[in-house]
Formats: sequence, C-alpha cells, structure tokens
Amino acid sequence: MRETTTTDKTLAAAIRDGDSQAFEILFYRYYGELKGYLRRKYSMADDQARDVVQEGFVRLWEKRSTIDPQRSIRAFLYQVIRNLAIDHFRKNGKVDMTTDSELLELPAGSDPETLQHLREAIDGLDPPLRDVVRLKWIEGYKYREIGEKLGISERTVEGRMARALKRLIELLKSEN
Repeated sequence: MRETTTTDKTLAAAIRDGDSQAFEILFYRYYGELKGYLRRKYSMADDQARDVVQEGFVRLWEKRSTIDPQRSIRAFLYQVIRNLAIDHFRKNGKVDMTTDSELLELPAGSDPETLQHLREAIDGLDPPLRDVVRLKWIEGYKYREIGEKLGISERTVEGRMARALKRLIELLKSEN
C-alpha cells in the first residue's frame, strides 16, 4: 500500500479489516495535524498533545471493526481527539501553561512577548469575563458546560465571551 496515493476510504476499509500497515500510514498522515490542532485549540503542551493523539489512535485501533469507510475517518479522528482532550482537562483540572511561545503557534514575525501580552490581557479582564475565557480556552469546556459550571445560561456565556473578545482586542491593540 503506497502512502501518498492511498485514499482515506481505502485506508479505513483496510484498518477495519485489521491491516496494521494501513493503520501506520493513517497514523503518519494525521499525527502532526492532530497534535497541532490540540496545541492551537486547547493550548496543550507538546507532550500532552502527543499523549492525547496517541490515545486517540489506540481507540481507533480498538474500535476498528466499527469503522464505516464511507464516512470520514479524519472527522472521526478529530472527534475522538477532541473528546479525549476534554476528558484530559477534566481529570487534570487544567492545562500546563508554559512561558514560551512554542505553546501557541504564533504567526511569523510575532515577537516572543505576544503570548505574555495575551496572558496579561486575559488577567486584566473583569472576573466574569476572565472566568468564561479560561474555561473555554484553557479548560476546553463548551458554552453549555461553562453555563452549568457557573450557574448562568448558555446565552450569558456567549455574551460574556463576545465582550471578552472585544475587550481583549482593545487591550492588545493599546499595547502595540
């Protein structure tokens, strides 16, 4: 099986039938992409993202008999990885935040102080806004879950997030 010409549907069918070579091809095709997704979306440290992605592929292999090759294996992997990331945050209570900019993949030309400015801007938010931002971005909760945790409606969470984003943009612009 050739890695570059094999479609995801072909790989999914082969994995469903227990083909470990197809599984390996799929792993190398999506490992970096999924790890990058976790680091960007959930601000996971590299080792945490690695562990979650590896666990996701273990789950895929364990459930290989249920794979439907007509459905997107990529979408399935993203869903598994996302759920595992949320489980990880719930078990550990928080994500390890590092002080260097490798945690966020900053655009080329960004100075290394950008991450620190973002953290300071978040810390500068009013507590209700700061809580929503931290629960969403750092702990990976959905709006509904944030509402339940804080005892407010999902619409209130959405409103606070919108105000927080507007305020963060203002704060970051004023620092430049």
